[in-house]
Amino acid sequence: MREELCEYLSHEYMKCVKEEEELVQQKYSLQTKQSKAEKNLYFHAEEEKKRQLFSPLVLHGYDYSKELTQENLQLNDAGNQLQACEEKLAKLNEKKKKLKEFMSAFREMPEKKEEETEKAEEERVPFFPAFYELAEHTRRSLPETEFLYDEEEMDQEIWMTFAFLTGWKQLFRYILENMTISDILFRTVVEEKAKLVLECVSDTSLKQEEKQALEQQLSKGYSVHEWKEDSFEIHITLE
Repeated sequence: MREELCEYLSHEYMKCVKEEEELVQQKYSLQTKQSKAEKNLYFHAEEEKKRQLFSPLVLHGYDYSKELTQENLQLNDAGNQLQACEEKLAKLNEKKKKLKEFMSAFREMPEKKEEETEKAEEERVPFFPAFYELAEHTRRSLPETEFLYDEEEMDQEIWMTFAFLTGWKQLFRYILENMTISDILFRTVVEEKAKLVLECVSDTSLKQEEKQALEQQLSKGYSVHEWKEDSFEIHITLE
């Protein structure tokens, strides 16, 4: 569990580094664009002053007031884009800082001794009701999707694991970015092993290529059990 979490944090940190590099390049490009717009604006402003000085003549038969308006718009646009880019960089740096702190904390955390194992077992988070909080959080990220589930209690000991959370994040990130799902029904099945079944109904017809793409995104313990024209089932093995 600890190694998986460290690996996940490291992966997220490297994603931030890559995104930061792209934003820095974008910022440089926007700064160049802004500088060029400022120079053009200054040039056309000077030309407009000359035109007004020699009014009613228009220098070279050209009205520079149109150029001034256009350059002002370009300058404002470049400034707004640059500000947005700098805000993204600031948020990204804050995220990197927190991830780095988390990684350092986990690396410095001493390994648990054998006598602490029983205590650690007691600290594990039961799958229910934690899952319902997770489902509610996910529902808010998919406002167009109806989430249907009945809260229940399980006699069997099932724990909320990091592997489950990682797979859940990957699954719903893919659904959010690539699919249009109208309804998701959650139900639990207890056979030899407990599992969570997600019945997903799509607003559009589903193609076989979409199934293959979805399966590639699923992590261990997640599988496409049934695929129909407008719906599919995901089975998740629980521990």
